[in-house]
Amino acid sequence: GHALLVGVGGSGKQSLSRLASHVAQFSVFQVVISATYGVNELKADLQTMYRKTGLKGEQMSFLFTDQQIADERFLVFLNDMLSSGDIPGLFPPEDQDDIVNVVRPNVKRAGLVDTRENCWNYFIAQVRQNLHAILCFSPVGDPIKVRTRRFPALVNCVVIDWFQPWPEDALFSVSKRFLDEVDLGTPAEKEAVIGFMPYSFVAVNDASREYIETERRYNWTTPKSFLELIALYKSMLANRRAETNGSIQRLSTGVTKLEKTASEVSILEEQLKIKQVEVEEKKIQCDAMIPKLDAEKSKAADEAAKANVIATAAGEKELAVAEFKAKIERDLESAEPALIKAAAALDSLNKKDLGELKSLATPPPGIPDVTGACVYLLHPGGKGKIDASWKASQMLMKDVNKFLDELMTFKDKVDANQIPKANFKNIRPLLEKEWFNVDTMRTKSSAAAGLCDWVLNIVVYWDINENVEPMREAAAAAVQQLEGAIA
Repeated sequence: GHALLVGVGGSGKQSLSRLASHVAQFSVFQVVISATYGVNELKADLQTMYRKTGLKGEQMSFLFTDQQIADERFLVFLNDMLSSGDIPGLFPPEDQDDIVNVVRPNVKRAGLVDTRENCWNYFIAQVRQNLHAILCFSPVGDPIKVRTRRFPALVNCVVIDWFQPWPEDALFSVSKRFLDEVDLGTPAEKEAVIGFMPYSFVAVNDASREYIETERRYNWTTPKSFLELIALYKSMLANRRAETNGSIQRLSTGVTKLEKTASEVSILEEQLKIKQVEVEEKKIQCDAMIPKLDAEKSKAADEAAKANVIATAAGEKELAVAEFKAKIERDLESAEPALIKAAAALDSLNKKDLGELKSLATPPPGIPDVTGACVYLLHPGGKGKIDASWKASQMLMKDVNKFLDELMTFKDKVDANQIPKANFKNIRPLLEKEWFNVDTMRTKSSAAAGLCDWVLNIVVYWDINENVEPMREAAAAAVQQLEGAIA
């Protein structure tokens, strides 16, 4: 069977429908209306419900509200579903054939001849048995009158349930349920507040009836309005109590600070009296020291003249040191583009490309030179010949994460002088090869191109850093001389 729930918005039609479906262990299906939702989308949703209920035997409630009627043609499908369950043109012929083939064994087990018509009728019977439509309409306005006249099945093939206003006893129970845990003062005050909620709601309902009789206009009140009234009261009460408690806290803090200030002022007054006596004693001592200070002042003038001479010499040396440092900074800035390019090259590397590169049994020509250069650069140093073969390169890239970390931290090791100079000396012959460039490597492997770019730029950074290091030592020596001159 199907149901038509009639009540104004907020009276609990959908909530009650979902509760009833849950109690009956029915799943609930509801269409999702959007700007593009039309007849084709409704047919697709109906097909889904028909397949679940007719083929799988799933028991389902189809919850549909008047707010979801985006097109009046929706009611044509609903009218057919409510009256007979068979909606003409819902399934294309090929889908009907599939459905008939699926239900054919069930038709035979039911003792019927498995003709196409019997199979289809069996499918529709299963749908009518398992699919139950619940229509939630509002009685406000003319739409419900017009729709029920045009589509009689909306009222003839459903059980109609009118949602009436809640009685005052029910309103009181709801009010008590939601306000019982709220601190409302004494028990008598709490009882008065809880009782006022249904009283005010019933008073508004009575006023609304008078309003419609005199003005012929509706003012709808629903259970949802009552719940919102209680929620609004609780929110306003909490906000007002928070404001009051905040004011009390501020006043209490202010009084405490005033008392503390008064106590501190009295202590300061006592300390001030003691300090005044000490000041008088110090004044007498200062008067006695004036002749001695005059003699020291003459001596200090002579020392100041000597210090000016030393300061002039120190200033000239400081200017020279500053110019030297500026030159070092300019040389270091010229290394920044190489660092940026090396970092960009590392960013272009990824685990996937490196994994593909190391998995090559026989790499294209030139790639072993690039990976061999990485082997030379990352070698910790020591005696003996370094193995820079392709097999050694594969071992270096075996753990891709560790390999990338070593490349990322290589610049810091260069700055800390932790890289043997022999490492850069070993790769010079490789750099002179005509295929050791990014463009050539990019045609063979993106990972090899990124490694080639990193090697070229980190070598540029190393060369600049090596040229600047003697200048740094000279600047440090000059700073020591300057500090000695100032001392």
